[in-house]
Amino acid sequence: MAKNSDHFLNAAQRYCLPVNLLPEMEAFEVKLGKKNYFFRGACTPLNSFISVEISSNKFSMNALLYRAGLPVPKATAIHFEDYQEGLLDDLIADLKFPVVAKPTAGRLGRDVVCNIPDKDHLKKHVDLFFKNCMDKYNLNVLSVEEFHGGLNSYRVLVFKKKVLGVVLRYPAHVVGDDEHTLNQLIEITNQRRKSTNEVLAPIVHDDEMDYCLQDLGVTLDYIPKKGERVFLGYTSNASRGGTFVSLGKKICKQNKKLLIKAAQAINLDLVGFDILCKDITQPMEDTGGVIIECNFCPSVRIHEEAEKNPIAVCRPIIRSLIYRHPLSYLKALLQSRKSRAYIRTILIVIFFGGGFTFLFH
Repeated sequence: MAKNSDHFLNAAQRYCLPVNLLPEMEAFEVKLGKKNYFFRGACTPLNSFISVEISSNKFSMNALLYRAGLPVPKATAIHFEDYQEGLLDDLIADLKFPVVAKPTAGRLGRDVVCNIPDKDHLKKHVDLFFKNCMDKYNLNVLSVEEFHGGLNSYRVLVFKKKVLGVVLRYPAHVVGDDEHTLNQLIEITNQRRKSTNEVLAPIVHDDEMDYCLQDLGVTLDYIPKKGERVFLGYTSNASRGGTFVSLGKKICKQNKKLLIKAAQAINLDLVGFDILCKDITQPMEDTGGVIIECNFCPSVRIHEEAEKNPIAVCRPIIRSLIYRHPLSYLKALLQSRKSRAYIRTILIVIFFGGGFTFLFH
């Protein structure tokens, strides 16, 4: 079973919920009353199908948030048919370079290229996308949006009008030692990443790295000074060589309110927002911040497995099922030998009017 599922499973077992493992599906099931709740990987039963379907299209998500008055990059969609008819110039006329090109579907930052400097480079990338990726994603449209550089990248997990966790994300980078070249440092760093945490995929050499090196005016033969941090990309996904640091729930009230509004605009109870801004503790709208993506199956591992400030974000998510079915939950506890002492405590609390709340921390 996937690691994200493991975290949800541990939370469910913590609260003595009736759980059925489904190894053939790499999933598990929580049964309360007449309802079956399935968890598989990072996917949960908490969002409606139509909301997931709409938000899975990155251009549609951008348009919905823009319509709701929320800060997003200016974007357009390039359809294969329009591109074949030579309409690229018209479609990107309102965009300022550099830009980002990404599939309207997909996850983990795959096939996303940031900081494309001009129309010629964009055309090259669009050509490659329609040649190599149309079948891969089963779609014929590419999203192109303005690139917002020089900002920090954050993942903010929102659940039912609450922020559960905030993660600061760094793009792929290496630290110099005054001895090894960038190419050698990438190999050394990848070996370290592999032994540190399986969430951390290796740093890869792609077009985005070339754009970044060009910006820096260096090549892979460059030898950084000791302690010099050299960024090798713009996409901050751990699956593309990025790293992350948990900030707990550190976020300003204005940004919290804004992201809760964003979750409501796309009708997702559980969502991970990818944010670019100077500082998540300062209002985004005052500092040029933008929402670049939403994730309807957000990873909980980056919050639960952080080296510093880990947060058990799965617990409140699992507790929400208990609040939906309190009587079925009590019945399940009565049928469990492990929870008989737990039941006595619950009944005492209920008798004195305390409810369930104090138990679920």
